[in-house]
Amino acid sequence: MRFFLALLLAFTALSATAQSITTQQGVKIKNIEEKLMAPCCYTQNIREHMSQEAEQMRGEVTSMVLSGKSEQEILDYYKTEYGDTILVVPDGNSGRVLFMTPYLLLIIAGSFLSFLLLRAARRNNPICAPSIPETRSGDWLAMRQRIRAEIGEYF
Repeated sequence: MRFFLALLLAFTALSATAQSITTQQGVKIKNIEEKLMAPCCYTQNIREHMSQEAEQMRGEVTSMVLSGKSEQEILDYYKTEYGDTILVVPDGNSGRVLFMTPYLLLIIAGSFLSFLLLRAARRNNPICAPSIPETRSGDWLAMRQRIRAEIGEYF
């Protein structure tokens, strides 16, 4: 298996050197290499990573660009080969949905908690509170005198 990979790498390297790479193709190769993750550990793009897999992918990208394939065709090829994890920046809305999910869950949980708290508050404190019973004026006067007597001790 390694022999075939080494042979493929040598062949792509020879074919790449046999054909001269234009500046435009070099820029295209650089852009594609920066958009693909190294499949061995998914920590760096293949332009920066120094593994055999990244080296092999760099050779494949170069040969694909030299054969005239577009950037999207090359990225699609690697997506079908490795899945969306091969891309540095995933396509589509899958990243946005995963990013927004915790916030949406917090909003829903907060709304539900607020609903429960308001419902409990309404049960304990009804909107139409019973009227305060009227006190007799004599009781009020007695209470007022008692308060003044107690406060007067401190002032």
